[in-house]
Amino acid sequence: VHWGQHPLRPEFLESTYFLHRATGDEHYLQVGKMVLMALQQHTRVPCGYAAVNDVRTRVQEDRMDSFVLAETFKYLYMLFGEDKDLPFKLEEYVLTTEAHFLPLSLATDGRNASYLKFNFDEDEDKYRK
Repeated sequence: VHWGQHPLRPEFLESTYFLHRATGDEHYLQVGKMVLMALQQHTRVPCGYAAVNDVRTRVQEDRMDSFVLAETFKYLYMLFGEDKDLPFKLEEYVLTTEAHFLPLSLATDGRNASYLKFNFDEDEDKYRK
């Protein structure tokens, strides 16, 4: 172990969620279950979930970063939940790197088109590419 800290970051669960979503393979549900059980067993504290200072000793830190709830548990919820559990259609959104839902309609409904207009005094065709 070169770096024994585990701040409960979401990246592994993010990948697990996307792999399950893409393949439908039940294996990823089992992976998520193992992660959830480990979180409950090794990081659960009376006021939330504690980061782990060293995975070898399982010594906990007195902190829980905001991404634990905002991302880590969001991916667990989406992994185990069904599409009907969400108040919107996942196909209409893309998740940002911080697990925020960004509507795909932003790229197509013209609301952001004004930011992309440029007025050039010179040869406009030169800049279209």
